[in-house]
Amino acid sequence: MNKSRKLILFIFVLLLLPLFLCAQNQQRKGGMFWSPNNTYVKMYNPNTVKTIKATVKLVNQFTPQKGMKVGIHLVMQTGEDQLEVHLGPAWFIENQELKIHSGDDLIITGSMVTFQEKEVLIAHS
Repeated sequence: MNKSRKLILFIFVLLLLPLFLCAQNQQRKGGMFWSPNNTYVKMYNPNTVKTIKATVKLVNQFTPQKGMKVGIHLVMQTGEDQLEVHLGPAWFIENQELKIHSGDDLIITGSMVTFQEKEVLIAHS
């Protein structure tokens, strides 16, 4: 390999190394934000999937775990009861064509889990 190719390869590795180290550090801190390896994301259980029809009472943001990016959270009215629904990362939900507002009637499928001592639905669709 000639000297100029070695130099280009060396510079390329130097440019990528900080990105790799940052990604490794984030994984040690609880998972790459909303990555499949995160303990919050792993709470989704295909054995507890159910579909609900309810009215949106509140749309807000929440942070599931320290080190994670903000997510979108709904409070839904299901007859007499209210149910919290976790939709997903805010950056993803806010970039969808469909916008969700208070008063919207929705049908949501997801996994019922216990989160911070409450039953919540982690939405799938």
